[in-house]
Amino acid sequence: LATLLIFAFALEAFCSITKGRAYSGDIYFRSTASLVEWFRDSHLDGRNIIADFTVGPMLKAYCGMGIAMQPQWGIERIRHPTEVYINLMYYGTEEELNRFCAKYHADYLLYDKGYVGPMSIYSTRYMGAAIDIPEKSMANLMYYWSLGRDSKLNWFYRIDPPAQYHEVEGKFRVFKVIKPEERLESMKMVAAGEAALGDGDIALAGRLAKVAVWFDPISPGAKALFFKVFKHLPVVEINAVK
Repeated sequence: LATLLIFAFALEAFCSITKGRAYSGDIYFRSTASLVEWFRDSHLDGRNIIADFTVGPMLKAYCGMGIAMQPQWGIERIRHPTEVYINLMYYGTEEELNRFCAKYHADYLLYDKGYVGPMSIYSTRYMGAAIDIPEKSMANLMYYWSLGRDSKLNWFYRIDPPAQYHEVEGKFRVFKVIKPEERLESMKMVAAGEAALGDGDIALAGRLAKVAVWFDPISPGAKALFFKVFKHLPVVEINAVK
């Protein structure tokens, strides 16, 4: 027994260090493993994320991220954020969900495609009593209307994973939370960047453009400034603008 325990601990340590595991055809586990690998490789430790309590603890343990929802339902104070989040996902507005994210200083929101899936027992949809999902609910908007020119979102920006982490898309979508104070800062940086361009300081204008886009990836002014400097549209990654 002792030998088996030592072997098990050694195997788990090896898998954790190398981030390598062989998964079956289960999409959920492969997507979760790819998500953890993507976040770890992107060095998101210290960032905060709104994620289901089934995934959040893994992101905290393996990626060093801060979380708001935990699976200890016996304590009302811990259970309350999850109850509010589920209600907002099906019945709240985008502004209300953004304020919820701001309350917990969230940098990202992890959307589970199961939010609009079958209403099976233990599903988030079941817990939200969402027999009919409202057309303008965040669950619907983040699934159907969250990409490019078709996006109807103003306070959340979808960031798709690089090709090597494509399995994330089997289960999840990642959104950058746009914070009101950062949107204001983005506006100031666009103005300062335009002034720097006028003075011929391309380097300063470029730095301001990147931060302006990062703070507010939806801003037409920030994207226009970036294009003027770099001659291409910005690409917003999980922790950088290129």
